[in-house]
Amino acid sequence: FESSMVSCTQVVCSAFVFIIGFLLNALYQVGEFSIIYPKNVRQCRRIEGYHGCEDFAYFSNADVYMSCDDRSWLKYHAIGQDHDCKTRIANQKEQGQLYLLPNKNYEKAKPVKIKGYTSPDFHPLGIATLEDKSGKWLFVTDNQRDGEKVEIFRVNSETEIELFTEINFVEPHQMLNDIIAIPNSGGSFYVTIWLVKEPGTIANFIDVYLKRPVSYVLFCESPSKDFLNKPIPKDKTSFGWNCRKVIQGLRMINGITRSEDAKKIYMAETQAKSMNIYDRDTATNELTLRKKVHTISGCDNLEMSEDGKTIYLGCHPKALTFQFHAAYPESIVAPSRILKFTDNDRDDDKMEIVMVSTGEILSGSSLGIRMSDGTLIVGSVHDDCYLLCKDQDQ
Repeated sequence: FESSMVSCTQVVCSAFVFIIGFLLNALYQVGEFSIIYPKNVRQCRRIEGYHGCEDFAYFSNADVYMSCDDRSWLKYHAIGQDHDCKTRIANQKEQGQLYLLPNKNYEKAKPVKIKGYTSPDFHPLGIATLEDKSGKWLFVTDNQRDGEKVEIFRVNSETEIELFTEINFVEPHQMLNDIIAIPNSGGSFYVTIWLVKEPGTIANFIDVYLKRPVSYVLFCESPSKDFLNKPIPKDKTSFGWNCRKVIQGLRMINGITRSEDAKKIYMAETQAKSMNIYDRDTATNELTLRKKVHTISGCDNLEMSEDGKTIYLGCHPKALTFQFHAAYPESIVAPSRILKFTDNDRDDDKMEIVMVSTGEILSGSSLGIRMSDGTLIVGSVHDDCYLLCKDQDQ
């Protein structure tokens, strides 16, 4: 009997040690033991009154468009919600908004009027610009109560866009994230699917916290090469888009950007702490992995800068702290980190840290983008501001 008790005690102790070790390793992997020191934040100032401005995109004239939304309805990090995601979106009183940040006047955000838009919901997340022979366009991923959509807007003026079409997917995809459009393709685009289960469910909780490789990337081919040259249709819902999965088995794929000629595609794989660089086959639009670059932390969105070779990334140095911040954004802060990667197509190309905040000036950075005048614009997932930081690379 005494031998049996000793054996039982050993089993319990071993299990306890295993669980503690597992938890400590998990915390280490998401950066919770990292010591965060501020960097370059004294050169930054808050532009307040703009909630959840997560993504940015710019045109060749250096005008920047900003996608903002109160994403308190999302709750992808938690379980046991009172309502399903569809109901949470329907109950969200505050709608999203697009803003123009004029060239060299980035502190003077101007609301963008949307013409021809009749949906009761507008919750923009990813945003991309397209400027080619067909004109100037904005592509937006939109989280609506009746499903995920991609919307294409024609730019009528700096502060007015018009809904050209919206893409409803034949096969429903749970959560669209970021998007890029391919020039002179009639509007063909790539879009990342970061969650495959409904946010707030046990299944999604398991996917997120066990870092399951279930995310994927879609390529959607336009109905025709001259699709964007046609008049704006009366029926805004367009059909004939051929969407297929081009990359699968990813751990929370997030931001996506491209080179100017669209021959290279860059993606942030958040839970793999990686920026993936792909070669794009211009004939088939298939993507071939060229290499993965370690991002030190889990990164959100990324954007190619105006020089055509430097990518800026918004990252979360402490992933679990960010989850608590997402749950309680008004009372818990989370650190931010902006990285840059200059792609010279050499083996010694590496990530560099541009800016770090411990969370006081800005929590949960989603993206940094450096403009030609030296301004670094930094967005946030949940904060009520964006940052303007001067001359980070000088």
